[in-house]
This record gives sequence, structure tokens and C-alpha cells, in this order.
Amino acid sequence: GSADLSVIDTARNTVLTTIAMPRIVPSMYPWEWTSSVVPQTILPAPDGAVVYVTGTYASEGANDYRSHSVVAAIDPTSLSIGSTTLLEGCPAVLAVAHDSRTLYLAQSNYCSRFAVDAADIRITVSALAADTQTVTWSTPVTGFQPSSLTVSPDGTQLYLVESNLDGGTSIVVLDVQTLNVVASAVLDTAADVAFAPDGAQLYVRTATGLTALDPATLAVNSTLFIGNDVSGL
Repeated sequence: GSADLSVIDTARNTVLTTIAMPRIVPSMYPWEWTSSVVPQTILPAPDGAVVYVTGTYASEGANDYRSHSVVAAIDPTSLSIGSTTLLEGCPAVLAVAHDSRTLYLAQSNYCSRFAVDAADIRITVSALAADTQTVTWSTPVTGFQPSSLTVSPDGTQLYLVESNLDGGTSIVVLDVQTLNVVASAVLDTAADVAFAPDGAQLYVRTATGLTALDPATLAVNSTLFIGNDVSGL
């Protein structure tokens, strides 16, 4: 994939400029090659002061090849990368606290092309201080791969969509203060999650449409069939 970000003038539908993502020198065999960071997701902070970009880069050694995560903070005024944080673990999904002071990340530890024991596969949810991008806490969550993460309107809970090894998907709710999983519910083919503006509904994109959940109970309020292979929310 491309290692650049494009900045688009939405009024004219033209590319204003591109931002080159950094190149990473892997810790193993650094004299042989560098790896380009490939952008994955883009998320502006609520205060508009920073745009966060998650990306991946590869590390390769004699016996292993895996992807790692990067979080880059971009100044939307100067369009320059202010900081880059390298994370041990697989490609991450990202959410930002409403006060823009905390980043939340969910990562799986399974991204190698080599087999690992299923009992060792897990998701880790972490909080990072936005100003320093240092991890302030992290907690393991049972699961295989995260696909979406969002913060509740009151800022007290995280809603995570994750898949498990048998192909099923679930919604997992974590308390940001205690780090505990406080609720979960199985929802087939769940992929993306977002709150309604008033916080009364939690919308989940599935493979065939949109499901509205009660955020407090995770009970299904309604479903909307759109078609096959639905994408985006």
C-alpha cells in the first residue's frame, strides 16, 4: 500500500498535498533495510488540534515476519508529523477521549505468519496520554482480532468489536476507570460501532446491514438489512 497520506480540498475535490509517513528501522537486522509505515486509519481529536493516524510496518528476521503498529500525531495546520509512537503488537484500532487527553488502542498479539498456541492469543486495550503518547494502563481482553473501538458519550466506557477464533464476533464493554469488562454480547458479523448523536443508540455495522443496540443492555433494538458485504459506518 501507499506510504503517503493525501490532504484533499473537499470543496474542489483536489489533492492539496501529501504527507510522507516515516520509515522505521527494524530492531532486527537494522543494517539491511527500513520499513515504510503504511497508513491504516485516520481519526481527528475532538478539539481539532491533532489528527491521529494508525499505521503498520513490517519486521522480518530469520525465523519470523510480523506487522507492528504505529501511531502518528499530525498537526493539521502545518501538516507535519509531530510525534510517532511505535507499539509492540499488531495493527491497532483507535479511539480518542472526548477531552482529547487520552488515546485508546486495541491490538491483537497475533500477526505472525507462523502458528501460535490459541491459548496465547489475546487482545490488549491500552490508554495513552495524548501529550506524550506513553501507555498509562493496559488490560487483556479475550478475543482474536479487534475491528472497531469507540468511547461512550459520557466518556466512562469503551465499546470494542472483536472477533474470536471460531469466526464469531462480539461487542465488549470496558469501564475506563477499573479496566474491567463490564458487559459483552455476541453479534454475528459485527465490524464497526458508533453512537447516535444523543447517545441513545449504539449502531453496529454487520456484513448485511445495520443493527441498533441499547448501549446499557446491549439488547438489539432494531436491524436494517442493506445487502451483502456492507462496508463503512
